[in-house]
Amino acid sequence: MITVDTYVNERECEFKGEKYIVRDNGAVMRLSKKNYRKRRLDNKWTFGVEDKTTGYLKFSSIPIHRIIATAFLGSPKDSNHVVDHINTNRQDNTPGNLRWVTRFENVFLNPITCRKLERLTGLNIDEIIQNPKILEYYKVPKNIAWMRKVSSEESRNCYQNLMNWALNSRIEPSKKRGTIGEWVYQTRYLPPKEDTLEHGKVDKVYPCCPSDNEERSLENYQRKLQPGTVFLETEITKYVVVESTIFDGKLIVRSRDVNEQALKPWFVSFVTLENGRFQHELVKSCFVEEGSKEFFDIMQDKPWESNHSLDYGC
Repeated sequence: MITVDTYVNERECEFKGEKYIVRDNGAVMRLSKKNYRKRRLDNKWTFGVEDKTTGYLKFSSIPIHRIIATAFLGSPKDSNHVVDHINTNRQDNTPGNLRWVTRFENVFLNPITCRKLERLTGLNIDEIIQNPKILEYYKVPKNIAWMRKVSSEESRNCYQNLMNWALNSRIEPSKKRGTIGEWVYQTRYLPPKEDTLEHGKVDKVYPCCPSDNEERSLENYQRKLQPGTVFLETEITKYVVVESTIFDGKLIVRSRDVNEQALKPWFVSFVTLENGRFQHELVKSCFVEEGSKEFFDIMQDKPWESNHSLDYGC
């Protein structure tokens, strides 16, 4: 059970004219003002009180995550920025789970949130972004019962589990593990291999994929993936090869959307050969080319020497 005294670092900050001491476990203490009468919440450590409607923790009427983000991340650029809970647990206010984003980014830069919206609407995220008002016609189900204060390890597990669901599986958590609950805080959940997404089964075509009459090897597949050739074709667009390599039994491919207006035009994917069948997996779709280069290197266990790209934390 995490307590207010389970922490490593403390920071001081000023927020809306008040001074606070903030701990990296999400606990906050407001300091009393000199020459003023001590208030009920002054000089007391607290995680905040849960808002039963939204699931957020509040200090008095203030969302406590804004105080914590100010202490550890600095003040936001402007009033249009809000705090994003990266693993979507609104009660995980550890600094590593928080970031300042615009309201648009808060919805569309989080893969977990995007995945939920895709399941809700039946549309891909690019279609939703092009017409965000479509969300007004859907009632977003609220499930906040699973949200709670967490340790650093539980925070990491939650992020890994939900990211795994968002990026690697077409199976809802409820189908394998019940509704989202305590399991998200446990050791990373990896779905069985048959549940992973094979993109060839969802109206996607890989023109260079070797046929049954050709040599069935990753090396042969890579030879056909010359820069500029079509790697992936859908009903909407095409992705052409930028570069490819074979590493640790995987054919890793970096490609780009031929549609220059695409919001996330850069793809990093990998291909494996299992029991004579080619399995295609999307690793990351990226806003910027630098992001695709970074994930292309990460897939090869190469160190990334430059600053992290915009896509790294998304």
